[in-house]
Amino acid sequence: MSWEQFLEEIAREHQLTPEQKEAFIARFDKNETQAAIALNIDLFAFKQRMKDVYKKFARSCPEINSRGRGKFEKLAAWLQKRYQGQKSEIRQGELLSSNPADIDISNQVLFNPFGKTGRIAKPEDFFGHEDILDQLFESLNQGRNLSLVGKDQIGKSSILSMICYWGSQRLQLPPEAFIYLDMQNIHNENEFFEALCDHLNISFCRGYNLAKALRGKRYIVCIDQIEKMKRKKHFSGAEREELRGLAGGDSTPLSLVIASRSPLDRLFPGSDSMTSPLYNICSQINMEPFSPDVARAFITTRLKGTGIFFTESQINQLIEKTKGHPGRLQQAAADLYRSLRKS
Repeated sequence: MSWEQFLEEIAREHQLTPEQKEAFIARFDKNETQAAIALNIDLFAFKQRMKDVYKKFARSCPEINSRGRGKFEKLAAWLQKRYQGQKSEIRQGELLSSNPADIDISNQVLFNPFGKTGRIAKPEDFFGHEDILDQLFESLNQGRNLSLVGKDQIGKSSILSMICYWGSQRLQLPPEAFIYLDMQNIHNENEFFEALCDHLNISFCRGYNLAKALRGKRYIVCIDQIEKMKRKKHFSGAEREELRGLAGGDSTPLSLVIASRSPLDRLFPGSDSMTSPLYNICSQINMEPFSPDVARAFITTRLKGTGIFFTESQINQLIEKTKGHPGRLQQAAADLYRSLRKS
């Protein structure tokens, strides 16, 4: 039985309505926003359908009765365990096929679904931080500035990309109102403002002229790896003062989302500035590793349709080894996938 057939059977077993079944199955391929768009319904309606789905699974999967986020990940983990139980006769690494006679090397998925490192720009590749994304959009909708703090390869850059991708729909602003600036490609403060003005489609300017050009407008500016501004040889600190002036009040034109490994108050204490430091206007959001349930759901989703099967023990070892860190989990899963394909 394929994963798709299994989900269809589970939906019938739990007496999901056609609308609930539609949402239930769509959720395994997409995040909530993507699924809502695919079903041509608004996000609130999709969440309501999934709420009804969780009620029908409450007896079979009691883990989802606990309060808080992560219900889908808990349900997905429970379903994967049940699916693996039905597939227990299949040896480790064996190709899954609805017709074993048709198994052939030509039918195998030739790409490795794991190992994508760096910034995720495609929404179909984004996974596991939907709750953070919801929190960010909720705060941006209230006009707040945000500081996104987390370790390397934990997903900060990908979150910034998703803000730019989904922001137009979530915040009802035009697509050009979302700007992504990667500090890796910017070497001094003049280049920073050149890049900003280029995205704003205006001539290079700073200070009062820039504030004047932005009057009456609103932009969401996502700044990645702001640590680069610590280099005093190339960044005087005036650029941060200007940013604060453009984003520090209800009527200012910019909302900032700043990604960094360390909190802003450690990066830029503000002792060398006569104005209030940048961190004073930013609400900090910490990015944590995947929970075990989310990590398990990530592995399951990526393996879907590949013909490769990770045992429960292998999945547990991956989660324990990487502690749910997205970048390390991707790499470890990629190595295991590669070894199983060779066996």
